[in-house]
Amino acid sequence: MILSKLWYLIAIMPAILVFFTVNLNIAPNVLYPLGKLLLFILILIKASKIKVRLILPKEVLRGLTNGLLLSIIPFVFILLGGLNYLDVSILMAKLDSLNLKENFVIFALVLSFFNSAFEELFFRHLILEKLDLDNIIKSSLLNGFIFSLHHLVVLAHYFSIEIALVFSLCTLIAGFIWSYLRLSGYTLYELWLSHSICEIVVILTAGSILLK
Repeated sequence: MILSKLWYLIAIMPAILVFFTVNLNIAPNVLYPLGKLLLFILILIKASKIKVRLILPKEVLRGLTNGLLLSIIPFVFILLGGLNYLDVSILMAKLDSLNLKENFVIFALVLSFFNSAFEELFFRHLILEKLDLDNIIKSSLLNGFIFSLHHLVVLAHYFSIEIALVFSLCTLIAGFIWSYLRLSGYTLYELWLSHSICEIVVILTAGSILLK
């Protein structure tokens, strides 16, 4: 029971890390990468062995298809001017401070691939296998909820709490789907590709509008 509680604490560590570095702005350039590194080391130590191999064609197809399907709603929302109804002043100030306009595409691609890889390894590999639930739906819902927490924390910094909750609900749904697929036999490679596609579509589409 103690071990179980410990893993639930570990599961919300990304949310805690984001809260201190993004919301409270406590040494973000040092604490954030250090925290991610420590969590990645934990993945390597505690998670089951990950077999590194080439991605099979059928995995590429399933990952791409799933990622594109999950990207439809946010893509349409952004394309139809959904960002016009949001207060993006804090987000724009952050983007300006990072001076990303000229290299935004490269930044978006690197962020999408590496961030999605970390999140799939952490949430759909390490945490999902530690959840002591015998029901695939309950396990997927709980993993999706845990996955949405750190998104809620960072979104609440840039948007109103109402908007943050709505967007976080979307990440909960995505997290549930990826968790369910993982427990149904999908590989981490497929989920990584699906997750990457979603991030690339959202970040590039939103960035092309905000930074034009």
